[in-house]
Amino acid sequence: MKPEEKNQILKARKNFAAIAASYFMGLFNDNFYKEAAVLLAVSQGKTKLQAFAMGLFTICYIMFTSQSGWFADKYPKRNVIIAAKLVELIAMIAGAIGIWFMYWPLILLMIGIMGAQSALFSPAMNGVIPELYPEWYVPKANAIVKVISTIGIFAGMIIAGPVLDRTGSVMNIPASRFIVGILVLVAGIIGLLTAFGAPKRKAGGTNEKFPMFGPINSVFEYLKTRKDPLLFMAINTNMIIWFIASLMTMLIVNLGKGQLNLTSTTTVIMKVMFMSGISVGGFISNIITKRFNWEKVVVKAVAGVGISLVLFLFCGFFTESIRLYTMYALIIVAGVSGGICLIPITSFIQIRPAPDRKGQVIAASNFAIFIFMTFGAFCLYLLNDILRFLPSNSIGILGLVSLIASFFLMLGYKSVKE
Repeated sequence: MKPEEKNQILKARKNFAAIAASYFMGLFNDNFYKEAAVLLAVSQGKTKLQAFAMGLFTICYIMFTSQSGWFADKYPKRNVIIAAKLVELIAMIAGAIGIWFMYWPLILLMIGIMGAQSALFSPAMNGVIPELYPEWYVPKANAIVKVISTIGIFAGMIIAGPVLDRTGSVMNIPASRFIVGILVLVAGIIGLLTAFGAPKRKAGGTNEKFPMFGPINSVFEYLKTRKDPLLFMAINTNMIIWFIASLMTMLIVNLGKGQLNLTSTTTVIMKVMFMSGISVGGFISNIITKRFNWEKVVVKAVAGVGISLVLFLFCGFFTESIRLYTMYALIIVAGVSGGICLIPITSFIQIRPAPDRKGQVIAASNFAIFIFMTFGAFCLYLLNDILRFLPSNSIGILGLVSLIASFFLMLGYKSVKE
């Protein structure tokens, strides 16, 4: 390590810690509030609101991805991050009032705003990391971010249940709902304050016109990346990985609750295993990619995901006690393999674009990911409700898809190199 790089890394710690803390608070808030809202909706018999809320979040995210990327390129990323956290706090105020008085329009408004806010925050946050660190250190920084994000997501999801189990009242508001409102407001304020620790850097200064047409602009931005075949391959690989990960996360719930009749806690633990595996894989990838070509590592890791998931097809031949622990092990292996894929790909997409296009490329990648994640939800419906496959068999099929994907990715990266 060169002395100037060491100094750069040391100087960046405070800025990185501030961004990471702000990101953590946002993820905690988002997942805590959505989980609390869903649990309240189900308890009131409003089961359709769950799908509506998730759809609303996704639509708002997709609608604002292109504009968010443009903002991240046009203005200093620090300003965009602060603006995004201010929007989050406004959303939390609406959400807290909605939860306190059980006014669903405000609750749904908050979820929609958070979809747009997430779209605004992501390109700026992801774009600022390569500005903080030397190129070779970016994957390690992303691995740390992945751990922080995993903790934030699951902290929000896990805490929601116990909070809603609280009894009593505060100012004629049920204590459970009062605490939810207070927590999201406090987290929103902390997230905003920590955002001011983001580094001050000049804007990329894009000359592109403001993207007026939202998703249409995102599609064109995605297609523009074909001019850089390796970047285009990386974005497509990222889509595939997130498709697999999102569908696997949903299938784990069906596996635990529907097929294995596990408790809700155990099912959540299975999800934690998968997400924790991704975090561990991120750190492993940081070591592996120092010695081996990242494209080859990614292809083999996708194949590793596929093999671990295909083995679910054979779990039915094991005794019940062995079967469960085998599934646990396979879930962890799949997560680790996914993490090995995810971090180098994310880092490359952050580093590769020109400074004045970085935000727009990251936003286009995010747009593509959300489209594929939405497609994953459709695949879940197809496998579960139409074809009525057992979740373990659906996971096995997802493994076969992953293996096929790894083969085509191998051919794709080979053609790019040639």
